[in-house]
Amino acid sequence: MTPILAFINVLLELIVIAIVIRVVMSWVNVNKTSGFFLFIRDVTEPILAPFQKYVPRIGMIDISPIVAILAIDLLRSLIVKIMMGM
Repeated sequence: MTPILAFINVLLELIVIAIVIRVVMSWVNVNKTSGFFLFIRDVTEPILAPFQKYVPRIGMIDISPIVAILAIDLLRSLIVKIMMGM
């Protein structure tokens, strides 16, 4: 695995972890003005906003984080195939 591919893989994994943290933080009572919450929100909002715009809610459940994680995984697979020469 090339260093660039490893970097992209780690970056995408960190984004997925940040999305999972945001989902968990939405389930529990956290201080919405804390630096950590604001950091996670700022990192994940540009990724989740387009999905939230087009993916409908199922009742009160927002499934856009699941769709975003699946899209990130698909993107990772495509990048690996392209960089490894298919």
